[in-house]
Amino acid sequence: MTAGTVRRSPATRGRSGRITAAAGGVGKREVEGVLDVVLIHGSAQSAEGFVLVNAALHDLGLTGLALDLPQREDLDSKGFVERAVDQVGAAGGADRPVVVAHSLGGVLAAQIAAELGARHIVWLAAYVPDFRGRTSAASDVDLNRQSIYVPEFLQLTASPFEEPAVAEEFMFHDCDDAIRSWALTTLRPFQPAGVVQERPPLRPDIPSTYVLPTADRVFRPEWMARVAYRRLGVSAVDIDTGHCPNVSRPGEIAALIAEAAK
Repeated sequence: MTAGTVRRSPATRGRSGRITAAAGGVGKREVEGVLDVVLIHGSAQSAEGFVLVNAALHDLGLTGLALDLPQREDLDSKGFVERAVDQVGAAGGADRPVVVAHSLGGVLAAQIAAELGARHIVWLAAYVPDFRGRTSAASDVDLNRQSIYVPEFLQLTASPFEEPAVAEEFMFHDCDDAIRSWALTTLRPFQPAGVVQERPPLRPDIPSTYVLPTADRVFRPEWMARVAYRRLGVSAVDIDTGHCPNVSRPGEIAALIAEAAK
Protein backbone atom coordinates (compact mmCIF):
# COMPACT_ATOMS: atom_id res chain seq x y z
CA MET A 1 0.00 0.00 0.00
CA THR A 2 1.38 3.41 -0.95
CA ALA A 3 1.09 6.77 0.74
CA GLY A 4 -2.25 8.41 0.16
CA THR A 5 -4.16 5.15 -0.19
CA VAL A 6 -6.35 3.41 2.36
CA ARG A 7 -7.94 0.00 1.94
CA ARG A 8 -11.52 -0.20 2.93
CA SER A 9 -14.70 -2.25 3.27
CA PRO A 10 -1.98 -8.66 -35.72
CA ALA A 11 -1.82 -11.35 -33.32
CA THR A 12 -2.88 -14.85 -32.44
CA ARG A 13 -3.86 -16.32 -29.16
CA GLY A 14 -1.38 -18.87 -27.87
CA ARG A 15 -2.01 -21.45 -25.18
CA SER A 16 -3.05 -20.35 -21.68
CA GLY A 17 -4.39 -17.07 -23.00
CA ARG A 18 -1.01 -15.85 -24.23
CA ILE A 19 -1.20 -13.27 -26.99
CA THR A 20 1.69 -13.81 -29.37
CA ALA A 21 3.30 -11.77 -32.12
CA ALA A 22 3.89 -12.98 -35.66
CA ALA A 23 7.45 -13.98 -36.47
CA GLY A 24 8.70 -12.03 -39.46
CA GLY A 25 8.47 -14.03 -42.67
CA VAL A 26 8.13 -17.47 -41.02
CA GLY A 27 4.43 -17.69 -40.31
CA LYS A 28 3.49 -17.43 -36.64
CA ARG A 29 5.32 -18.71 -33.60
CA GLU A 30 4.76 -18.27 -29.92
CA VAL A 31 7.07 -15.77 -28.26
CA GLU A 32 7.26 -14.68 -24.67
CA GLY A 33 4.99 -11.67 -24.16
CA VAL A 34 6.78 -8.41 -23.48
CA LEU A 35 3.80 -6.52 -22.03
CA ASP A 36 3.03 -6.68 -18.32
CA VAL A 37 0.16 -4.18 -18.30
CA VAL A 38 -2.59 -3.27 -20.78
CA LEU A 39 -4.49 -0.03 -20.11
CA ILE A 40 -7.95 0.96 -21.37
CA HIS A 41 -8.80 4.66 -21.56
CA GLY A 42 -12.15 6.19 -20.67
CA SER A 43 -14.71 8.25 -22.56
CA ALA A 44 -12.90 11.60 -22.55
CA GLN A 45 -9.17 10.81 -22.84
CA SER A 46 -6.99 9.18 -25.46
CA ALA A 47 -4.31 6.60 -24.76
CA GLU A 48 -1.99 9.56 -24.09
CA GLY A 49 -3.68 9.94 -20.71
CA PHE A 50 -1.60 6.97 -19.52
CA VAL A 51 1.80 8.37 -20.55
CA LEU A 52 2.78 9.25 -16.97
CA VAL A 53 1.58 5.92 -15.60
CA ASN A 54 3.55 4.03 -18.24
CA ALA A 55 6.68 6.01 -17.37
CA ALA A 56 6.20 5.16 -13.69
CA LEU A 57 5.61 1.50 -14.56
CA HIS A 58 8.86 1.50 -16.52
CA ASP A 59 10.67 2.78 -13.43
CA LEU A 60 9.25 -0.23 -11.57
CA GLY A 61 10.49 -2.65 -14.23
CA LEU A 62 7.13 -3.16 -15.94
CA THR A 63 6.09 -2.54 -19.54
CA GLY A 64 2.66 -1.12 -20.26
CA LEU A 65 0.62 -0.52 -23.40
CA ALA A 66 -2.21 1.99 -23.48
CA LEU A 67 -4.77 0.82 -26.02
CA ASP A 68 -5.93 3.39 -28.57
CA LEU A 69 -9.58 2.49 -29.08
CA PRO A 70 -11.40 4.13 -32.00
CA GLN A 71 -14.41 6.41 -31.75
CA ARG A 72 -16.69 3.89 -33.47
CA GLU A 73 -20.29 3.82 -32.30
CA ASP A 74 -21.05 0.92 -34.63
CA LEU A 75 -18.59 -1.51 -33.04
CA ASP A 76 -19.75 -4.08 -30.50
CA SER A 77 -17.56 -5.47 -27.74
CA LYS A 78 -16.22 -8.21 -30.03
CA GLY A 79 -14.98 -5.57 -32.47
CA PHE A 80 -13.19 -3.62 -29.76
CA VAL A 81 -11.66 -6.79 -28.33
CA GLU A 82 -10.30 -7.69 -31.76
CA ARG A 83 -8.65 -4.27 -32.00
CA ALA A 84 -7.20 -4.65 -28.52
CA VAL A 85 -5.72 -8.04 -29.39
CA ASP A 86 -4.24 -6.63 -32.61
CA GLN A 87 -2.58 -3.76 -30.73
CA VAL A 88 -1.19 -6.06 -28.06
CA GLY A 89 0.22 -8.37 -30.71
CA ALA A 90 1.77 -5.48 -32.63
CA ALA A 91 3.47 -4.34 -29.41
CA GLY A 92 5.14 -7.72 -28.92
CA GLY A 93 2.49 -9.73 -27.11
CA ALA A 94 1.48 -10.24 -23.50
CA ASP A 95 1.53 -13.19 -21.13
CA ARG A 96 -1.16 -12.90 -18.44
CA PRO A 97 -0.99 -9.11 -18.15
CA VAL A 98 -2.71 -6.85 -15.66
CA VAL A 99 -5.58 -5.06 -17.39
CA VAL A 100 -6.34 -1.54 -16.15
CA ALA A 101 -9.59 0.22 -17.07
CA HIS A 102 -10.34 3.89 -16.40
CA SER A 103 -13.85 5.34 -16.16
CA LEU A 104 -16.09 4.17 -19.04
CA GLY A 105 -13.29 1.85 -20.16
CA GLY A 106 -14.77 -0.45 -17.55
CA VAL A 107 -17.47 -1.55 -20.03
CA LEU A 108 -14.74 -3.44 -21.92
CA ALA A 109 -12.48 -4.51 -19.06
CA ALA A 110 -13.93 -7.98 -18.55
CA GLN A 111 -14.02 -8.88 -22.24
CA ILE A 112 -10.48 -7.68 -22.97
CA ALA A 113 -9.09 -9.23 -19.79
CA ALA A 114 -10.68 -12.59 -20.59
CA GLU A 115 -9.36 -12.55 -24.16
CA LEU A 116 -5.83 -11.69 -23.00
CA GLY A 117 -5.86 -14.27 -20.20
CA ALA A 118 -5.23 -11.48 -17.68
CA ARG A 119 -3.98 -12.23 -14.20
CA HIS A 120 -5.73 -9.22 -12.60
CA ILE A 121 -8.07 -6.33 -13.44
CA VAL A 122 -7.54 -2.90 -11.90
CA TRP A 123 -10.66 -0.74 -12.06
CA LEU A 124 -9.52 2.89 -11.92
CA ALA A 125 -12.49 5.13 -11.05
CA ALA A 126 -14.22 2.80 -13.47
CA TYR A 127 -17.76 1.87 -14.36
CA VAL A 128 -18.34 -1.73 -13.27
CA PRO A 129 -20.91 -3.65 -15.32
CA ASP A 130 -23.86 -5.38 -13.70
CA PHE A 131 -22.42 -8.87 -14.03
CA ARG A 132 -25.11 -10.51 -11.91
CA GLY A 133 -28.30 -8.90 -13.24
CA ARG A 134 -26.71 -8.43 -16.67
CA THR A 135 -28.38 -5.08 -17.23
CA SER A 136 -26.77 -3.12 -20.06
CA ALA A 137 -24.67 -0.12 -19.08
CA ALA A 138 -27.10 2.19 -20.88
CA SER A 139 -30.06 0.85 -18.90
CA ASP A 140 -28.07 0.83 -15.67
CA VAL A 141 -27.23 4.52 -16.09
CA ASP A 142 -30.78 5.42 -17.09
CA LEU A 143 -32.16 3.73 -13.98
CA ASN A 144 -29.50 4.90 -11.53
CA ARG A 145 -28.16 8.17 -12.94
CA GLN A 146 -28.72 10.15 -9.74
CA SER A 147 -26.90 7.62 -7.58
CA ILE A 148 -24.00 7.14 -10.03
CA TYR A 149 -23.02 10.72 -10.87
CA VAL A 150 -22.11 13.73 -8.76
CA PRO A 151 -25.04 16.22 -9.01
CA GLU A 152 -22.94 19.02 -10.50
CA PHE A 153 -21.72 16.71 -13.25
CA LEU A 154 -25.30 15.92 -14.23
CA GLN A 155 -25.99 19.62 -14.71
CA LEU A 156 -23.31 20.04 -17.38
CA THR A 157 -24.36 21.07 -20.86
CA ALA A 158 -21.00 20.21 -22.46
CA SER A 159 -18.79 17.15 -22.15
CA PRO A 160 -15.21 17.40 -20.83
CA PHE A 161 -13.79 16.57 -24.27
CA GLU A 162 -15.89 19.37 -25.80
CA GLU A 163 -15.04 22.13 -23.34
CA PRO A 164 -11.58 22.39 -21.69
CA ALA A 165 -12.97 24.39 -18.75
CA VAL A 166 -15.25 21.48 -17.91
CA ALA A 167 -12.32 19.05 -18.01
CA GLU A 168 -10.28 21.34 -15.75
CA GLU A 169 -13.10 21.51 -13.19
CA PHE A 170 -14.25 17.89 -13.20
CA MET A 171 -11.27 15.80 -14.32
CA PHE A 172 -8.04 17.68 -13.61
CA HIS A 173 -8.89 19.92 -10.64
CA ASP A 174 -6.30 18.21 -8.42
CA CYS A 175 -3.40 18.69 -10.86
CA ASP A 176 -0.78 21.43 -10.80
CA ASP A 177 -0.82 23.97 -13.63
CA ALA A 178 1.79 22.26 -15.81
CA ILE A 179 0.18 18.83 -15.57
CA ARG A 180 -3.28 20.29 -16.11
CA SER A 181 -2.16 22.06 -19.29
CA TRP A 182 -0.64 18.86 -20.61
CA ALA A 183 -3.68 16.78 -19.62
CA LEU A 184 -5.94 18.97 -21.73
CA THR A 185 -4.03 17.80 -24.81
CA THR A 186 -5.09 14.21 -24.09
CA LEU A 187 -8.82 14.92 -24.40
CA ARG A 188 -10.80 13.12 -27.08
CA PRO A 189 -14.17 11.35 -27.20
CA PHE A 190 -14.64 7.62 -26.85
CA GLN A 191 -18.33 6.75 -26.91
CA PRO A 192 -18.77 3.00 -27.51
CA ALA A 193 -22.52 3.25 -28.08
CA GLY A 194 -22.81 -0.31 -29.32
CA VAL A 195 -21.09 -1.74 -26.25
CA VAL A 196 -23.17 0.11 -23.66
CA GLN A 197 -26.33 -1.33 -25.24
CA GLU A 198 -25.10 -4.91 -24.80
CA ARG A 199 -25.82 -7.16 -21.86
CA PRO A 200 -22.51 -7.56 -20.03
CA PRO A 201 -20.82 -10.95 -19.83
CA LEU A 202 -20.68 -12.98 -16.67
CA ARG A 203 -17.97 -11.78 -14.32
CA PRO A 204 -14.69 -13.39 -15.34
CA ASP A 205 -12.82 -15.51 -12.83
CA ILE A 206 -10.05 -12.92 -12.55
CA PRO A 207 -9.03 -11.11 -9.33
CA SER A 208 -9.91 -7.42 -9.16
CA THR A 209 -8.71 -4.27 -7.42
CA TYR A 210 -10.95 -1.19 -7.40
CA VAL A 211 -9.18 2.18 -6.99
CA LEU A 212 -11.62 4.79 -5.67
CA PRO A 213 -10.76 8.52 -5.89
CA THR A 214 -12.39 10.11 -2.85
CA ALA A 215 -12.43 13.60 -4.45
CA ASP A 216 -14.02 12.39 -7.70
CA ARG A 217 -16.30 14.98 -9.33
CA VAL A 218 -17.75 12.59 -11.91
CA PHE A 219 -18.76 9.39 -10.10
CA ARG A 220 -20.09 9.44 -6.56
CA PRO A 221 -17.53 7.81 -4.23
CA GLU A 222 -20.30 5.96 -2.39
CA TRP A 223 -21.50 4.45 -5.66
CA MET A 224 -18.00 3.30 -6.56
CA ALA A 225 -17.57 1.68 -3.15
CA ARG A 226 -20.92 -0.06 -3.51
CA VAL A 227 -20.31 -1.52 -6.97
CA ALA A 228 -16.80 -2.60 -6.01
CA TYR A 229 -18.27 -4.68 -3.22
CA ARG A 230 -21.50 -5.86 -4.86
CA ARG A 231 -20.30 -6.44 -8.40
CA LEU A 232 -16.66 -7.39 -7.84
CA GLY A 233 -16.72 -8.69 -4.27
CA VAL A 234 -13.87 -6.44 -3.14
CA SER A 235 -13.39 -3.51 -0.80
CA ALA A 236 -12.22 -0.44 -2.68
CA VAL A 237 -8.79 1.10 -2.27
CA ASP A 238 -9.25 4.80 -1.57
CA ILE A 239 -6.93 7.43 -3.00
CA ASP A 240 -7.37 11.13 -2.28
CA THR A 241 -7.56 12.36 -5.88
CA GLY A 242 -10.05 13.42 -8.50
CA HIS A 243 -11.41 11.30 -11.34
CA CYS A 244 -8.06 10.97 -13.15
CA PRO A 245 -5.39 9.73 -10.72
CA ASN A 246 -3.58 8.41 -13.79
CA VAL A 247 -2.78 12.08 -14.44
CA SER A 248 -2.51 13.57 -10.95
CA ARG A 249 -0.88 10.64 -9.08
CA PRO A 250 0.68 8.33 -11.67
CA GLY A 251 3.36 7.00 -9.34
CA GLU A 252 0.84 5.73 -6.82
CA ILE A 253 -1.30 4.19 -9.53
CA ALA A 254 1.75 2.44 -10.98
CA ALA A 255 2.60 1.07 -7.54
CA LEU A 256 -0.91 -0.35 -7.14
CA ILE A 257 -0.68 -1.93 -10.60
CA ALA A 258 2.71 -3.40 -9.75
CA GLU A 259 1.22 -4.97 -6.63
CA ALA A 260 -1.50 -6.55 -8.77
CA ALA A 261 1.15 -7.87 -11.17
CA LYS A 262 2.86 -9.97 -8.49
